[in-house]
Amino acid sequence: MRSWLGGSKAGMLVVAVALSLVLTGVTWSTNDPSATKVGGAVLAKFEPASGCYLGAFIDFDLTLDRPYVDQNGRTRQCPTGFEEVVGKPHAMYFFYMGYGGPLPLDWVCYLRDKGKFVHIALEPNQGLDKVRDDEYLRNLADTLRMSEAKVFLRFASEMNGNWVRYHGNPKLYVEKFRLVARVMRERAPNVAMVWCPYATPTSNIPSYYPGDDAVDWVGVNLYNVTHNNNDRSKPAGHISPLDLLRYVYDRYSACKPIMICEYGVTHRSATMATPVSEFAQNRIITLYRALATKYTRVKAINYFNGNNMDAVPHRAFNDYSVTNDPIVLAAYRRAIDSPHFLTAPPGVIATLPKAAAGASDRMVTVLVCADSKRPATAYCPEAVPRQFRAGSVPTKGCHLHRP
Repeated sequence: MRSWLGGSKAGMLVVAVALSLVLTGVTWSTNDPSATKVGGAVLAKFEPASGCYLGAFIDFDLTLDRPYVDQNGRTRQCPTGFEEVVGKPHAMYFFYMGYGGPLPLDWVCYLRDKGKFVHIALEPNQGLDKVRDDEYLRNLADTLRMSEAKVFLRFASEMNGNWVRYHGNPKLYVEKFRLVARVMRERAPNVAMVWCPYATPTSNIPSYYPGDDAVDWVGVNLYNVTHNNNDRSKPAGHISPLDLLRYVYDRYSACKPIMICEYGVTHRSATMATPVSEFAQNRIITLYRALATKYTRVKAINYFNGNNMDAVPHRAFNDYSVTNDPIVLAAYRRAIDSPHFLTAPPGVIATLPKAAAGASDRMVTVLVCADSKRPATAYCPEAVPRQFRAGSVPTKGCHLHRP
């Protein structure tokens, strides 16, 4: 059982992390617990001064074999397997949780102990009327505080879409978001509130905004698919991820850090007879390259690494996973190689896990720079596929083409 006493190892770790932040010029504001100061500049809670946190959802990836069954009986995937395959640690992992349901505290603590941000998509799927200032909400806040994890709480995302139960009443939505934000502010200072619409429709997004004082980060969910709504009469292959990002970015990035809470691109879908690996390759490189050069107020991005075709029977429309297609995997590895993408929260040193026994003999395809012959980055003008054994993939990317 974890000790919550101030003299515990955890308490000493908190002191050590705080000291490391001070030494790097980052201090938590004592007047505003939701903000930090770096050289006089005020940052939102957990916001990096520069760069973009890497994150992912991996529980629907059927190629991973490091399961973790949490205290509520839900099967998760441990980050180590995913990070071995993609070649870089990620700073955060997210999971979905229905409002009113039990928090998987053991999983939250597991991610904390691995040096990860915990990103929770908290969804009031029974309707906003169930969200009250009651024992459930207060206990949730208290438990998150006691976990000592760094938590991004994404409450009731995609509210602008008519596919969720909490759509249609912006006034009530704002009231409930502000309620959750207030309780978290009062009882769980280690929680950052994330407000997250879907990329479309855009016309009603502003009416759901809860106010600057209730929001730490503004998020957006966006997906690239070949057809919208699994409907062949609604082609979507021409849409750029930058088109989907632009509205939220232009409207809110001046006052809040932006988090792409979910991004995925299909490489296999129910509407296409053959895989579209190059489509996914293009969209991934396009988005991640732009985040490092043009959309620098995006401070976190979470890739939805899920094979919904096989893992989600009731929504078997698209396979977004990067790990089961060599072209897509090579593109993702190339996209995240830039040092712009951060691998850990402040004060945490991220290391790539060692490959499991036997995994090092598996063949993987990696895009290498045509000039340097090292793994290509998003800045290489030409990349060509090359096969390596998983245990011998070069760890350093191209040194010739950098921003």
